[in-house]
Amino acid sequence: MKQYISEIIVTALLVILAALLWNPYWMPMGALYAVLVCFVVVLGGFIAFVWRERGGDEREVLIRQVASRVAHMSGTLVFAVGIVWQTLVLHAVDAWLVAGFMITILAKAVGYAYGRGRY
Repeated sequence: MKQYISEIIVTALLVILAALLWNPYWMPMGALYAVLVCFVVVLGGFIAFVWRERGGDEREVLIRQVASRVAHMSGTLVFAVGIVWQTLVLHAVDAWLVAGFMITILAKAVGYAYGRGRY
């Protein structure tokens, strides 16, 4: 648990900053820009943690694989529910939802092909 404390802190900070950006209209512009810069910097740290993540034994590799599957499926599900809801309720779909959905699906396919080719 001790070895993962920095990853837990970065993840918690990212969630808190994203929550602050969810509805930024109550913040002054200076605070909004400061939160936005912090969000981008912490996101870079989070990406670095994910990228350098290495599994030691079979158990660690399995844990990484399960976490990746859960993250991919939950992200895809959120995008899909957003697309369906906006189509049925608003009769217009936000292009960012569709782009996010397509990028998630394409990234999974490209990552799979990359992994098969490299390993």
